[in-house]
Amino acid sequence: MAKKFKAKKKFSLKKCKVFIYMFLILGMSFCTFYYVYHLKFATNNEQFIKYLLEDANHFKEYDHFFKKTVYKVSHYLTGFDTSKPVSLLENKFLYKSQKTVSTKELTYKEKQKQANEGAKSLDTNTGKENVALKKRIYIYSTHQTEGYAPGNLKDFNITPDVMMASYLLKDRLEKLGAEVLVEERKMKDYLTQHQLNYDYSYKASRYYLEDTLKKNQKFDLVIDLHRDALAKNLSTTTIGDKNYAKILFVLGGKAATYQSNLAKVTQLNSMIKEKYPTLTRGLLARDYSIYNQDLGDNMILLELGGNENTVDEVMNTVEALAPIIYTYLGGNHG
Repeated sequence: MAKKFKAKKKFSLKKCKVFIYMFLILGMSFCTFYYVYHLKFATNNEQFIKYLLEDANHFKEYDHFFKKTVYKVSHYLTGFDTSKPVSLLENKFLYKSQKTVSTKELTYKEKQKQANEGAKSLDTNTGKENVALKKRIYIYSTHQTEGYAPGNLKDFNITPDVMMASYLLKDRLEKLGAEVLVEERKMKDYLTQHQLNYDYSYKASRYYLEDTLKKNQKFDLVIDLHRDALAKNLSTTTIGDKNYAKILFVLGGKAATYQSNLAKVTQLNSMIKEKYPTLTRGLLARDYSIYNQDLGDNMILLELGGNENTVDEVMNTVEALAPIIYTYLGGNHG
């Protein structure tokens, strides 16, 4: 009888252990699933758009999404940042690097200061120090929801828009050596907060524009990026074996800075026509409008393509346009 009781007790103990192990495994699985489900792989709109474009456009050279996923999960579980080996010392040996500063903590001005300091060189003739300042460009979109044709993003149920075009232009300009800031704050938020409808979008963009100009050093160029609404045959040109989304410059004739803006846009338009004669639709001045161009003589309203253009056609235009903009601002590139 005692033997039987002992065997039963042993069996119950085994069952209890199995139950505990199963509970632990289930609990760990749930915690892992919960974390991964809520993990923000894209910390901002720019990263999200880069992920979308990774497979849709062969010319984008971003790290594979899977690698970033593994990196983020491993960083969460171990605290070790594989991109910064010093983090292993910080976590395991309580070593703190005095020189490590997160780029996320840097303001736009601080990043620009670092870039400018890195661009210093010595003039061999005079022995004096030259400082090659990076060209500063601010891109915003008064009508952020203007979209393009889905094209090869249709399978993802994604409609590319002018915000995506802004990041594409930013990426290309930065590769050339410019410092580019894209406005991410939503115009819709301002309109909702002030109980205004879509017709007051320029009031919203003016608020963000003035705020940005106040907080940052002077920009060499400010671009209000739009998308036009017209038939595909009017918004598209073929150069070589590629289709391009045509561009149009719009000027506010009512702005006090109209003449100076006109002179600069005319020069930029001529540079584009010289290299790609059919890429630009020219200039359009509207006497009754300002388009916030009274805030400076370096303001450009650029209509990039139309509603029937695909993101590939927009990208082809960006690839052609960015080097011309950079040269126009006095930058040198290969």
